[in-house]
Amino acid sequence: MKAKLILLFLLVFCNGYILLGQNKYWYQKGLDANDPKEKIEYFTKSLENEGADKVTFNKRGNAYLELEQYDRAIADYNKAIEIDQNYPNPYSNRGLVYYYLKQYDKAIAEYTKAIEIDPKYKYAYSNRGLAYSDLKQYDRAIAEYTKVIEIDSNEMAAYYERGRVYYLIEQYNKAIVDYTKVIEIDPKIANAFISRGLMYVNLNQNEKAITDYTMAMELDPKNSLAYINRGNVYFELNQNDKAIADYNKAIEIDPKNVDSYQNRGDFYATLKLNDKAITDYTKVIEIDPKNAIAYNERGTVYQTLKQYDKAIADFTKAIEIDRNYMDAYNNRELVYYAQKHIDNAIFDYNITTENVQKGAPGTFTDSRNNKTYKMVKIGAQTWMAKNLAYKVSSGCWAYDDDQRYATIFGYLYDWNTAKHICPSGWHLPSDEEWTILTTYLGGESVAGGRLKETGTTYWHSPNIGATNESGFAAVAAGTRSGNGKSNDIGNFGNFWSSTEGNYFCAWGRYLDKSDGSVFRSNLDKSNGFSVRCVRDF
Repeated sequence: MKAKLILLFLLVFCNGYILLGQNKYWYQKGLDANDPKEKIEYFTKSLENEGADKVTFNKRGNAYLELEQYDRAIADYNKAIEIDQNYPNPYSNRGLVYYYLKQYDKAIAEYTKAIEIDPKYKYAYSNRGLAYSDLKQYDRAIAEYTKVIEIDSNEMAAYYERGRVYYLIEQYNKAIVDYTKVIEIDPKIANAFISRGLMYVNLNQNEKAITDYTMAMELDPKNSLAYINRGNVYFELNQNDKAIADYNKAIEIDPKNVDSYQNRGDFYATLKLNDKAITDYTKVIEIDPKNAIAYNERGTVYQTLKQYDKAIADFTKAIEIDRNYMDAYNNRELVYYAQKHIDNAIFDYNITTENVQKGAPGTFTDSRNNKTYKMVKIGAQTWMAKNLAYKVSSGCWAYDDDQRYATIFGYLYDWNTAKHICPSGWHLPSDEEWTILTTYLGGESVAGGRLKETGTTYWHSPNIGATNESGFAAVAAGTRSGNGKSNDIGNFGNFWSSTEGNYFCAWGRYLDKSDGSVFRSNLDKSNGFSVRCVRDF
């Protein structure tokens, strides 16, 4: 929506070459009209009665574009080009049609043609920047906006859009410079203060963010987004009374704004005010029945309340709305597992696993069985964020010999197998490497909670201290004893190190549902424990 509004802003300036000095009554009526249907009526009369010219065809095409009547818009741009093939505006505007249709290659070709005709045509550069941005070719997008600024150092839209791209690539300080330039050019643009405030939030400069959001409110007292964003900052600062006041004000300003209810619902859910959270998420759904996020978030509250049937219904509805909504699949998997519906849990698990693309940032694909793992960087180390699930013929077992458990929890390996089981480029961590990990996370007394997956799906209650703030996502996969018996799934997570203790034992680490610590122990090599691989330096 934001990109579209900016495009329409640019479109006003793409009309170009006004026929000054000519007595064209209907043409002028078209220029003065605000409604696109009226524009079409007047420009049509101008073409019929005052002569067919390239500018009027171009302008009528823009009116059709506003109404999303793309075929008619292209027909008018084509007419303008037939009259004058060296008129750059209809090429650029025809590019806008292709942009809206997500035909980015065609759009870029049109913008490029306009630039070839007029190398100083700044709006074609801006629009080409938007296309590159949508294609995630961010360096090219930045180059386009920079070119616009070289042509016109006071072009606010270029600074604003370049700032947006810097935000997308997390170069927040550069984004602040660009939004500040927008404010210098026009200090009365509330949204520039809101955008700069968001950059300050990402840099943890919360007081500056509050100042910018407050300034946006002074400039535009009806700007609900400013109140929502300031409320979010107050919430992060544990100033809950101020946060709820801002969320309430945003709803008062615009009772149909789903973001206001969504953010207030998130606020209530975090404070475990579950009934209020459900009420707000339900309101979002009433306003926008296709809002998959609201169904997913309401489902997580029902999950917390162990109202599993309602949670399943909400996650399923979110998936119906958006078949690629992986969070909903993941959440439904957790509920199915909590209900012991293992086959259903595995079905959802497989969908989320298959959705992880090979070679995607933060993932590794084991070429031996084509399984993809998330990775997490903790300090200077990079760990797999799931237990290894590579099956070999000996020294490797599924919990209770049930392959369904291996799908979710990984396999259990004896020590001699675990030493050599990690894929190329990875290895079983040494005792020292485990110590480096726990030290980085604050020491053994607190590191367990920071490693453990939250909730009571993969851990039995009470799962003390679990925050998973490290992203390690340790699960209680249980053990297999040397006599072949499986034990303690949900109670303990046990992990091998590569360091031998003595002839019979090797060092490992274990986590406990009833404690937030990491425990170092010398364990019998014949036991079956989980394996977490760490990447080679």
